[in-house]
Amino acid sequence: MESNKSTGLVGFGTAGGPGAGNPAAKAMRALSGKAGEAAVTHVARGVGDAIGQLGGQLVESQRVRHETRRLVIEHEASARREADAAERREREKQNDFVRARLTADHEARLAARSSDQEHHQRMAEAELAARFSHQKHHRRVAEMGLRAEYDILAHTERARRKAERKTSPFQVDSRAVRDHALGATRSFSRPLLLVAPFHSRAAGESGSATDPEELLLSFLHTWDAQPWCEDMGRLVGVFRRPLSMFDLDVSVIRQALDDVPTVLVSGEIDRAGHLWINVIGWNLLPEAEDRPPAAEGQAADAYRIVLPAVADDREGGARDPAGEQAFRDEVAASALLVAEVYAEWFHSARGRPPSLHRRLPAPAGAWRGAIAAGSAAMVGIAVERGLLHPVFGLLVQARTYLEGGHTESALVLARRAARELRTGSRPGPQPFLEWTRRTAALLRELGEPEEAASLLANAEDIARDLILGRHDLGPRDD
Repeated sequence: MESNKSTGLVGFGTAGGPGAGNPAAKAMRALSGKAGEAAVTHVARGVGDAIGQLGGQLVESQRVRHETRRLVIEHEASARREADAAERREREKQNDFVRARLTADHEARLAARSSDQEHHQRMAEAELAARFSHQKHHRRVAEMGLRAEYDILAHTERARRKAERKTSPFQVDSRAVRDHALGATRSFSRPLLLVAPFHSRAAGESGSATDPEELLLSFLHTWDAQPWCEDMGRLVGVFRRPLSMFDLDVSVIRQALDDVPTVLVSGEIDRAGHLWINVIGWNLLPEAEDRPPAAEGQAADAYRIVLPAVADDREGGARDPAGEQAFRDEVAASALLVAEVYAEWFHSARGRPPSLHRRLPAPAGAWRGAIAAGSAAMVGIAVERGLLHPVFGLLVQARTYLEGGHTESALVLARRAARELRTGSRPGPQPFLEWTRRTAALLRELGEPEEAASLLANAEDIARDLILGRHDLGPRDD
């Protein structure tokens, strides 16, 4: 085995071999003798050991190289991280700089904008202040103008009222009179009754039969005692003096009450002691639907009745207070009866059948016919103005004439009502039947039973057909 090793070593160091010129090989050849055989063996072992250790050294070297590379990589990574951090810090510094610059620019722009806004606001405030001052000036001028105009109007109104107080018969302002009239007439649903103080030209003693104050009291008390006193609303205390300037005073009164249904009673006592009484009424009839409104300043239709002059014809001598009061009461009753006729016209024209002629006291019975005729005529006017249905108006007129003793006029109107029911404009079924029966009753009372029977013959059938719609509501041919 050793020879093999020696042979191997000799071969390793032979001339021309791989170890030619190698110092170790030369040394080994010098010791290739017997004497150096042990040394060679020892060297070989050292070389083998060195060769054996060479793998470990290579592994260690490789490990060192890897560790070195790892350290280099870590160093490079650290360097890169530091460079990146430095770069980030640089970028952050640049960003901070840019932000600071942008912030400064933004703040500068904001400051400039705020300054501009403040400038514009100050300009706007100055403009508003100037405009407000201008408006305030104009307002002061306007207020001064309005105050001056108000002062002029107030002065004019005071002058008007002062002049009116001098000439007006009213105790209060004319506007206040109208307001009081509104309440007295229940919102104009009945006429207003005014009794003016009596104007005396006589030099009679106080308390005589024609004493103005006593006459006024008699008129007021007599009206309160009448059964028809609710037909008008009485207003006392309106006048501060008699109507001595009659036409002018009546004109002033009518202007103040131009839309109020009014009945005015006034009187004058002449120097001979005769009493003259005027009864004037206006706005008693409602306006027709097709009648044009009155022009401004145009007075409404008025009706005036002047009663015949009366005087106390009793023999002179001692005072007779009871007789004087009876005279005053009789004059008041007569004059107020005429006023009630006006009230009857007012209510009759609005659909209430006349009733005054049936309520007359016994002393005034002779007036029944005239009052009934006047009321019937008023109903006729209401029919002409379209305020009442023609058939109903004819029935009311005929009944009023009959109760007033005017039978011929009542018969004429009853026949007209019958003819209107046959050929004229028919009302609804119920009014048609009722008015037909009332017309027939009138004809029977007037001594015409055959005409009444003829009218009633087909009345119920026609009313039934009207209900069922088999008859139109217009005229029909017999």
